[in-house]
Amino acid sequence: HAIPIILRRLKAKDIEWRQVVEGLNKTWREAMQKNYYKSLDFQSFQFKRDDPKSLASKSLMNQVASMAAKELEKPNPEAALKSIQQFSTPETTSSTAPVQHNSELDTCTFEYPDRDVHADVFQLHMYAVEHTS
Repeated sequence: HAIPIILRRLKAKDIEWRQVVEGLNKTWREAMQKNYYKSLDFQSFQFKRDDPKSLASKSLMNQVASMAAKELEKPNPEAALKSIQQFSTPETTSSTAPVQHNSELDTCTFEYPDRDVHADVFQLHMYAVEHTS
């Protein structure tokens, strides 16, 4: 006599659980769709941690200084200076005025006769100063 009652209760529980699972499946599907593109970006935390350090002016200046030191340690100092100053060739500078280097440690020297470039660089520096202090 107890078996039909237990069977009826089990069937009722089965129907109830299936309805709950259907409701949860909708919630899970929405959450998975929302987080799908975020899951593809698995390196974002590493970049967020490392980029500010590697792009800081101190880090960049250290890289430039170490590259310059390596170039100056080469056996032929004239070749080293020439390779350090490769960015100041006539193709990248104004053809009207030669580039004059102030010291042997100049790593990159550019000449920009267009005053708009100077104004843009100044504005960029001012923005950086305002937002870092």
